Amino acid sequence: MKPFLQFSTTLLIAAAACAQSAQVPVDFEQLKDKANKTTNISLNKGTIQLALLVIPNKPETAKLRKVISNLQGIYVRSYTFDHEGDYSPSDLEPLRKTITGNGWDCLVSVHNKRKGEDTDLCLRKDKDQILGLAVINAEPKEVTVVNILGAITPEEFGEIQKWFELPEINIESRPEKPKPRDKPEKSKPKDKPRNHLG
Repeated sequence: MKPFLQFSTTLLIAAAACAQSAQVPVDFEQLKDKANKTTNISLNKGTIQLALLVIPNKPETAKLRKVISNLQGIYVRSYTFDHEGDYSPSDLEPLRKTITGNGWDCLVSVHNKRKGEDTDLCLRKDKDQILGLAVINAEPKEVTVVNILGAITPEEFGEIQKWFELPEINIESRPEKPKPRDKPEKSKPKDKPRNHLG
C-alpha cells in the first residue's frame, strides 16, 4: 500500500473510532480557576477492574459486579464556588453541544429556573449498543460533570454513584405530579340542645 493511502486509511480508522467514542471533555480550566474546591476522579479500565477484587462475590452484588466489568472508564469533575454567579453557564455550552449532537440521546433534561439548577443525562449509542453516558449537573454554587465509558443505563448509574461515592446528582426523569389535597371533612350538624324544662 502506498504511504499516502496508508496514511489516509489510518486517519479514517481514527476518525471512525472517535465518532463512536463516548468520551467527552470533562476538564474546565475556567471553572477550576474560579472554584474554591475541586474534585477530580479519573479511573481507567485497569483501576475499575481492581474494584471487583473488593466487591463481595454474592448474589446481592452480582448485578453491580456485572455493570462494573463492562466499564472502560469513570471520569468525574466537581467544582464548588463561594458565591452564586462565580461561574458562567456559558462555560458548559461546548460540552452541552457535544452531548446533544449526533449519536447522543438525552434521556433526562431538567431545568429549574427558580432554583437555578440544570441537569442533563445523555447516552452515547451505536445503534442499540450503549457506549457510555455523560451527566452535567449545574447548581448556583456547584457544577458536576460525569463521563462513564461502557455499557451502562441510567438506573445502573445510581448504583455506580453509591459504590464509588461519586458526588450526589439528583436525576429526575419527569417532575412529580402534585399530590391531591385531602378534601376537608364536612362538619356534621350539631345536635340541638335538649330542653330539660318541659
